[in-house]
Amino acid sequence: EKAKGEEGLTREQIESRIVVPHHTIFLQFFSLYILPVICIAAGYVFFSLLGFI
Repeated sequence: EKAKGEEGLTREQIESRIVVPHHTIFLQFFSLYILPVICIAAGYVFFSLLGFI
């Protein structure tokens, strides 16, 4: 019972303090590898519609 500390926080209060990081492995993989491909493809379509390519 001493593991809860002197305040005696409940499990819900402890879980509310823990913040889940938003930068997951999928988000880093997406922003590094998939997003540039989408930007290049969109830029190619954009410039081909304008007649530069």
